[in-house]
Amino acid sequence: MKKTYETPAIHCHSCASLIRETLEEDVEGVRSVSVDVPAKRVTVEADDAAEARVLKALADLGYPAEPGC
Repeated sequence: MKKTYETPAIHCHSCASLIRETLEEDVEGVRSVSVDVPAKRVTVEADDAAEARVLKALADLGYPAEPGC
């Protein structure tokens, strides 16, 4: 699955680095992560079963997310 999430709490490239590192290293099933800071979006390529874990990890980091475009 490749899915994009709206993450309005993203403000800077440090936020992006933290999100990318956490999702890629700590969330089972995640293959790649890209973060678009100006658009406040996170795109994740992962196993279908990983979506709930991705959303929880983002919320735990302080970046609650909703499925986007």
